[in-house]
Formats: sequence, C-alpha cells, structure tokens
Amino acid sequence: MKVWTASSRGKNTEKKSRRGVWQSLAIGSAIFVAIVAVALGLSLLKNTVVAWWVPVLAALTLATATLPLTRRRLSDWLGGRVWGVCAHMVVVGSLSFALFLGVNFWGATSTEIIDGTVVAKVRQEHTRYRRSGRRVRVADGTYHTWHVRVRCGQGEFLSPSMDYGRYRRMRVGAKVPVELGHGLLGYKTIRLAPRKKNLPNNKSLFKNK
Repeated sequence: MKVWTASSRGKNTEKKSRRGVWQSLAIGSAIFVAIVAVALGLSLLKNTVVAWWVPVLAALTLATATLPLTRRRLSDWLGGRVWGVCAHMVVVGSLSFALFLGVNFWGATSTEIIDGTVVAKVRQEHTRYRRSGRRVRVADGTYHTWHVRVRCGQGEFLSPSMDYGRYRRMRVGAKVPVELGHGLLGYKTIRLAPRKKNLPNNKSLFKNK
C-alpha cells in the first residue's frame, strides 16, 4: 500500500506546476510561429499569380495527412483530443501554407523582365515595439514603409518596401521593370525589378495566347 506524505505531495505539485509552465511556453511559441508563418505566406501570396484557395487547400491537405503522427502525443500533453487536433492543424497548416508559397517563390527560374505600370503609391504605418520586461513588449511609436502597387498584364501586386528616395521619384502611370518568374511549383511570381535591369519593349507573358 502506497502512503502519501507531505513531501511526496509537494513534489507532485511541483512537477505539475513545471509542466504547466512548459505547456504555456510551448503554446505561446506555437502561436507565435503560426502568426509569423501566416504573415510570411500572405506576403508571398501577393507576389504570386495563384488563387488564394490553392495554397490553403495544399496546407490543409498536408496538415491532415500528418495528423496521425502527432495527434495522440499532443492530445495527451494538452489534456484533450480536440486540443491536440486543433494545435496540429493550426501550426502545421500555417507552416505548410508559408512553405508552399516560399518553395514556389524562391525556387523560381527563367526570370524575365516585362513592363509594368504604377497604379498607386502606398505608405503603410506600423507600430514600433520595445522590450519593457521579461516577455513584455509595449508600443513605442510608429514607423512607415513605402511601396507601390504595380499592374502588369492581368496581374497586380504590391512591391516590397523601398527606400523613400526611390518611392518619391515614382509616379502613378509610370512604366517600371517587373521580374516575371516561373515558380518551382508552376505558379508565376512577380516582383519589382532592380533599377539596373533594362526593360524590353512591351513584353508580357500574362497576355492570352
């Protein structure tokens, strides 16, 4: 017969407390990773000629296919089957979403230069944060990033942030060089070309053949 003493109860309580701390840290880290992955995926989606549901469907398919590998362990660790399934789908799904678009974008080949037209100048305001304590960040003013919205053929995209000097020289309606790449997964990628590259005359691969 096992006899519980005050010392054993204290050790058991301490183990549960440590486990709760590690669970909280892991859940917080997983949420942070999921948010970063979704933000990265949305950024890449703006520069990829693909319907939004294609990478979403691919991410859900991969998350569902790998669910049996982690469902039981996550369910035991998080204290419930529903929590385990949700955690897997959110984290793996968001990572798969970013991975799908990232592999296609950064694996693009046969880059060509086409002509694009500036249709809008965009100034985005962001909140700047500073560390105020352990795991505590507070708002500390704002900063701006500068972009242009470019249309080329049937595609339109928002450029990555650029320096203010180049942004100021941009004019709505002006022609700018655009890099058109053939993504590794078969979806075209578009982005503003560096200023060094030359612009061919009226060349566009978006036109219907």
